[in-house]
Amino acid sequence: MQHKNLIFQLRSQSPPSLIMLPPQVGFIVGLFVQATLYGTYIATLLHGLRWHLYEDEGRSKVKRAMTIVAIVIFMFSTIDLGIMVPMVLGRGPRALPVISAVIESVIIHVVDAVLIYRCWVIHGRAWRIVCLPLALWCSCLVFMSLDIYYQFMAIDLPVPEQVKHFRCAFFACHIATNVFATSAACYRISRVVKQNRSFTTSNRISKIGCMLAWSDVLFMLTSILNLIFGLIGFVPNLILFQVTFNAINFSIAGITFNFIIMYVGEQRAKTAVDSSGSFQTEHQKALSTLRFHTHNPTVPYDSSCDSSDYTASP
Repeated sequence: MQHKNLIFQLRSQSPPSLIMLPPQVGFIVGLFVQATLYGTYIATLLHGLRWHLYEDEGRSKVKRAMTIVAIVIFMFSTIDLGIMVPMVLGRGPRALPVISAVIESVIIHVVDAVLIYRCWVIHGRAWRIVCLPLALWCSCLVFMSLDIYYQFMAIDLPVPEQVKHFRCAFFACHIATNVFATSAACYRISRVVKQNRSFTTSNRISKIGCMLAWSDVLFMLTSILNLIFGLIGFVPNLILFQVTFNAINFSIAGITFNFIIMYVGEQRAKTAVDSSGSFQTEHQKALSTLRFHTHNPTVPYDSSCDSSDYTASP
């Protein structure tokens, strides 16, 4: 009966088209979504590390920077998921939401740096290509620092209006960085595909470019939704969507990074296989030009014959 009365009160206090849900329900759904995507993140992390650390024939040359970034993102993702549990239960210190927001912003910022680095490498380490995304990345760093500062200063107080502005500015610069880095990388990949005459290599490069673009676009779309909800502000009727899309955006950031190291490692391994295959093909062609004398079983074999009769003729 009390449950029915609560539903009746919520319906009477909210518009007919929307039912106001308690904020706790939104956090529970957000935790469920984040936990589900965390499993996907772990699967892509293991697969990415397999291509990053090992080739088909053994251990590959490890890039320590990418390995450290992968470990840092894994630790932060695990900590953030652990923080969400006491937040949903309403326990723990009041600084937990701020700590969770800091972790999520840092991971998004790190993934943006990886996208810029990958764009820089694809363009032959040309600094002029990454000047604009680097400026946007530094702007993100400034807005993120101001956002964190004001949130920690107002832990026991209502959230200041400046936090909303800094948060929106952070996501705007983040989206611009993502769009520029992804577009520049895809443009360079398309140029390489057109100039490459090898069908196998062109097909592989174009496939990798499409997969990288797909993962980056998915990351960008979730960030755009976060920006929209940030501009709207806290609305009780939209708390479910706000928390859910925030969890999706945070998880997609780690998955995007895993896709990058996965595709780059896979491309490196297949290039090495193609190189060894072409080497073997050249030797096979050389061997195929050799002509050997064969022994005719109808002719008696004379052991006194010189062995030079059975060597390859020029």
